Amino acid sequence: MDVYFQLLNPLVFLIFAVGFVAIHRTKPSQAVFLVATAYLFAVSAFLFDIVHKSLPEFWGDIWVVIIYAVGTAVLASGIQYHYTKDLRAKPLALATALHVIVYAYWMYFGNFWMGSFSANFGTAIIFAIGIYGIHKHLHGTLDKVLFGICVISIIQNITRPTAIALLAGEPLTTENYSKELFLITLHLSIAVCAVSMAMTLLMIFSREIFNDMRQTSFTDMLTRIRNRRGFEMDAEAFFGAENDKPVCVILADIDHFKSINDTYGHAFGDKIIMEFAEQFESKKTAEGIAARIGGEEFAMIVPDKTIHDATRLAVEIRQLASEMIFLYEGESVSVTVSFGVAQRHGTEDLLAVLSRADEALYVSKMNGRDKVTSEMSLSVETLKGVKGMLERRNNRDRFKSTEIKPV
Repeated sequence: MDVYFQLLNPLVFLIFAVGFVAIHRTKPSQAVFLVATAYLFAVSAFLFDIVHKSLPEFWGDIWVVIIYAVGTAVLASGIQYHYTKDLRAKPLALATALHVIVYAYWMYFGNFWMGSFSANFGTAIIFAIGIYGIHKHLHGTLDKVLFGICVISIIQNITRPTAIALLAGEPLTTENYSKELFLITLHLSIAVCAVSMAMTLLMIFSREIFNDMRQTSFTDMLTRIRNRRGFEMDAEAFFGAENDKPVCVILADIDHFKSINDTYGHAFGDKIIMEFAEQFESKKTAEGIAARIGGEEFAMIVPDKTIHDATRLAVEIRQLASEMIFLYEGESVSVTVSFGVAQRHGTEDLLAVLSRADEALYVSKMNGRDKVTSEMSLSVETLKGVKGMLERRNNRDRFKSTEIKPV
């Protein structure tokens, strides 16, 4: 067979291996590293298959099978680890060793047909052991496509050599193995399955990088909870016109935070922000959302709760905050936090509820801070006065979605 045709597969596999290495460098992953290594093994196997004729026939064939088998085991291990975090190292190592021993046995006694069949069948068994159980962890369409390609690869490894032997109409020997019917079919089937698998894996791994980048854009880098952008995006599910369930908003603002930064430094202020964020996030309900939406300001969505329930929750968080003690050069420093609570009425959007929660929060500040104020406790006259004062608070651009920077 033309050597250029035989070089096509290792070239394609090398391109995919480089792609997996690039993904691994972008987002280090043991699964991606194993897959990249497996495709490099395949490149080595293809190249060795071309040049091994210069070696003694028996040992040359053995080394080709070993490289293919190890590459298959590593690929299966990488796929398995991606879904289950289980390498399957011991069963794969045992299956690979038995596979090589069986192949060597048939080749040693000159039974080329059984050697060829055992090489393909053994590879299928290795791969099947490696990916067994991942069907329980498939969530997306791409994951199911990958599993389907894996199953097809296993089946063709068993049926292909049998079908070729029947079509050939003659015993399989070293000489006729090199005919185009055998070698082209081998290389073509491997290429189709491996290329399909590689493309699917590249899409799966790339999807995870995209999801991570997307998640990062919605996460506050200092506290690791939602930022304003993530808060507003997640809150949409609770403020749609079709949602008639009760939902409340809690706003919290650390008191005198600028003074804390000026007195103790921004690093100390960051420490306070992180500690309060952890306490704040720990009190949200399972379906709720906790976010840092400003320098020292936090917001929480409390779904399926009345304003009385949300107010009690804010009181609990305020108590937790008042118990936090921070040390600065031997000095104990405590902080207080003010809260405002509002409930959605009818089909109001998030902005309307946030606005009323902000009004309640400002009343807490006016009344001495370290308090929880619910919109239910505000009179119409108080609200009118607060609205006038809020308009003069030009330093708080509360409703602009921007990435929050560490204080």
